[in-house]
This record gives sequence, structure tokens and C-alpha cells, in this order.
Amino acid sequence: MAYEKLGKEIEKLIEDYRMSDEIRRELELTLDLIAESVGEKPKPETQLFRVKSSSKEDVYYTVVKGTTGKWTCDCPDYSYRKKECKHIKEAQEVD
Repeated sequence: MAYEKLGKEIEKLIEDYRMSDEIRRELELTLDLIAESVGEKPKPETQLFRVKSSSKEDVYYTVVKGTTGKWTCDCPDYSYRKKECKHIKEAQEVD
């Protein structure tokens, strides 16, 4: 399917250019709109989770499960490493 090929190309761009989470989310949304417009993919929902920091009082992080199934978090750990953080793991337990 064209959608899968395009998705793989976008994932490669994201990794090659270390794009910000905001740009990544925009690309994922664009990819989904393209796929939906050509009838290749039903429209799934983006899920947002609010996860409390374990080390800072009154601090919450936003975890996003994108429409492609990719998980992101706006915590410093994820922003730096681009790997699954404890906030994503906690959100996955709820999902």
C-alpha cells in the first residue's frame, strides 16, 4: 500500500533529521490525512495522557499515542533520548 511506503519514508526522515516532537506529530497527522483521503486507512484517534512527575510536585507531562501507534512524551528524558520513558510506560499500562 502507498500509505505504508509513505509511512516508512516519513519515519526515516524523522530519525535521520531528529525532528522535534511537534514536527513529528504534524507529520503523523499529515500522513493520516493523506491515507484517509485515498481510502487506505480508517481514521484512528490520537490519545493524550497526563502523567504526574515522580520527582517534581505539581508537574505533569503529556504522553501522546499517535495515530500511527507511536508514543511520545514531552518530558526532558524523552526529549533528549527519544526512547521510551517511564511516563510512556505508565500511560501504556492505562491504555
